[in-house]
Amino acid sequence: MHSERVRARYWVLAALIPLVFQSCIATRHVPRGQYLLANNVVKVKTSQNLNRVRKTIEQNSTLESKMASMAKQQPNRKTLGLVKFNLWIYDYLYTTRDSGWKHTLITNIGEPYVLVDSSTLPLSRQLMQGYLYSKGYLNAEVTASYKIKRKKANAVFEVNTGPLYTIDSILFPVDTTVIDRIASDSKSATLLKEGDPFDADVVEKEQLRILREYLNRGYFKFRREYIYFLADTALGNHRVSLRIKVERDDTAEAQKTFRLRNIFLYPNYNPSYELSAVKYDTVISDNMYFLETTPFLDQRTLASSVFMFPSTLYSRNDYECTLNRISDLAVYKFASVRFDQVEDRTLDCSILLQPAKKYQIGTEVLLGNVEENLSSALKLSFQSKNIAQRANRLDFSLTGGVQIPVIPTINADILVYNVIARENYLMPRYV
Repeated sequence: MHSERVRARYWVLAALIPLVFQSCIATRHVPRGQYLLANNVVKVKTSQNLNRVRKTIEQNSTLESKMASMAKQQPNRKTLGLVKFNLWIYDYLYTTRDSGWKHTLITNIGEPYVLVDSSTLPLSRQLMQGYLYSKGYLNAEVTASYKIKRKKANAVFEVNTGPLYTIDSILFPVDTTVIDRIASDSKSATLLKEGDPFDADVVEKEQLRILREYLNRGYFKFRREYIYFLADTALGNHRVSLRIKVERDDTAEAQKTFRLRNIFLYPNYNPSYELSAVKYDTVISDNMYFLETTPFLDQRTLASSVFMFPSTLYSRNDYECTLNRISDLAVYKFASVRFDQVEDRTLDCSILLQPAKKYQIGTEVLLGNVEENLSSALKLSFQSKNIAQRANRLDFSLTGGVQIPVIPTINADILVYNVIARENYLMPRYV
């Protein structure tokens, strides 16, 4: 019973510590006529179910915390989310001297007062209101004011979300031209769904999705600005009709398809030198040009990682797959793809590859406990990349350790030793 009482006292003391710290935060050194910003307070008023509003706005945080985080001026930070410890240090040890232990502590640990700046209040209100607009609350209103008590002030934001606007219909371009047809053919993959909130973030993602359709069909210079959306909110009942439009410019090069002409690979590229300053040996394999100073990687192995080919249309997917596959080889430190326009709507592709170190040796000290024993171990590792110049990899590790029972006396007879050796041989696999 006595131990339970002692434990309860400790819990009460632990609960009171944040309150003591908080109450100790004074405003003795706040300049006359100015106020310490204590908190950003958000009050939500809505005729809808508040839980639904919160889910629509942000699934990982409450509406109140999301709005408060958007304020241009934030109060002093809290340590562990409980107390403003750094502010307390600054206030308690405040000094005007430029040296001494107090100056050192308030400079390195303390946090100066965040004083109210009334010029930030209108901008904070606009940011919050704009965010609500972007989430489909087109009639949202936000008011802002300060509530002052002694030397402290709370910034109070009253949020009235209004009704949520939802998508009633989505209209894609009529496929009368090749440009319109590309957007229309991809409508089955649209991110916009009827009945969903009219969310600007989702609309932006849809714009990027459609842009990628053009980039994958040879439109190397197609611009995002060509794709835009018209929203009709006159349907009533807070519904929106969305029409997707693609601006046409038959004379613009950005609305023309591009083909690849040559593929140049530099298997041992060194970024310290210009390409023109290095003498390369050139070999043609699999319709690609391999330019290298010394043999590094088998040409067939490297060629199997390239998804771009001469005379084919440019494709962003092929470009990304090439970079990902080369990265999976794990023999290059750096990989970059450069496109140069050489003729009318024709591209030369240069793949620049900087080799990584072929061998790696490492050591690692491990400490821990196994059941009731203390354990320590030393791990030696060796890795060889690009064996036989085919991106094959050998991993070898040797671990030696000892377990020491935690007892008053330790005899060598009861120490536990172990040695573990591991070996892995990895080869690239393509599917």
